[in-house]
Amino acid sequence: RTRPSNIWTRAVFYEGLMELYKLDPKESDMKYMMDWGTFHQWGLRDGKINTRNADNQACGQVYIDLFLLGKGDSSLIRPIKQNIDNMVNSTKSDDWSWVDCLQMSMPVYARLAKMYKDNRYWEKMYDLYAFTKDKHGVTGLYDAQEALWFRDKDFVLPYREPNGEKCFWSRGNAWVYAALVRTLEQMDQNSPHREEYITMFKN
Repeated sequence: RTRPSNIWTRAVFYEGLMELYKLDPKESDMKYMMDWGTFHQWGLRDGKINTRNADNQACGQVYIDLFLLGKGDSSLIRPIKQNIDNMVNSTKSDDWSWVDCLQMSMPVYARLAKMYKDNRYWEKMYDLYAFTKDKHGVTGLYDAQEALWFRDKDFVLPYREPNGEKCFWSRGNAWVYAALVRTLEQMDQNSPHREEYITMFKN
């Protein structure tokens, strides 16, 4: 099966390459990132502007970073901004139904909030985060007792492993940790809900 290279599986590679570039800028790495974005016309998976799937939004993190580095005009960020704006202007908040979503999408909202100095991005991001944490699958995907996250509602209690233990996914919890790091680094001291994210990070 062939999948487009602007979905999360490749986007997270380019996130890493971008961070490497910031530390050790090489034109070959920049060309690789620019060629990737150009090939996809800076669009989301299958060109879907109205997608609410966080896996399709992860590419936006790199598109925005490239724009902020002055590597192109607003065409680099137009599709991802329009996509996120559609979600900001919606009251729906139950989209992040599996834990990976936090890493794929939170840093996109954070970048737009910082760029445009618009708290609506912070607030919508928090609504999506809070629903996943506290409400998805009735009780949310976060287990406060263990300070760990379930992958999705299929693993929330009463589900247990054969040994009777709760089931947590290590990579999924790493996704949350990465989401918090990549979000907090965009936040000012007075950014909305910052203390909540710091507390979760420490937990």
